[in-house]
Amino acid sequence: MNQPIAYARPALNFFQAPKFGASPEAQRLEINYSELYEQVQKSFVFGGQGQMRRDALIELFREVSSPNWDGYGAKPVSFESYCKAEDFLKLLPSSLGLPDLSAHPDGEIAFEWRGQPRKILTISLGAKGIINFAGLFGGKERHGVEYFVDEIPFEILGLFDKLLA
Repeated sequence: MNQPIAYARPALNFFQAPKFGASPEAQRLEINYSELYEQVQKSFVFGGQGQMRRDALIELFREVSSPNWDGYGAKPVSFESYCKAEDFLKLLPSSLGLPDLSAHPDGEIAFEWRGQPRKILTISLGAKGIINFAGLFGGKERHGVEYFVDEIPFEILGLFDKLLA
């Protein structure tokens, strides 16, 4: 029997540097936090997959950041879309593995995961943080729109559970 994956929503998200305040002590704490984050990103256990995700995203952005990148009039992927996609990647559960990355002709970045037979999830994300998603989970289809601000929407986390179940 498959168990659902639990997603804790920590009060302090390790992948986003918190703002501690304006005092000298708060600024030192922020610097220490940033240095710790950099060290964790260099480790294979905690940061190896994250670095592979970022490298793949950077490579994609290089390929699709100019007009007509597909030869059929595609819009370029904007730097703002790239930044949203990078923020999204940082928050993905490591259990998902690396998504296939691609770009849509409208300038959005797409993430795709394939699970067991007949399980697939595609998410597209643009500069405004609008998530369009479509998934097939066995014989059931899901699609819709969510909004990405600072955390992955709960609806999307539930789709990750279905993909991995």
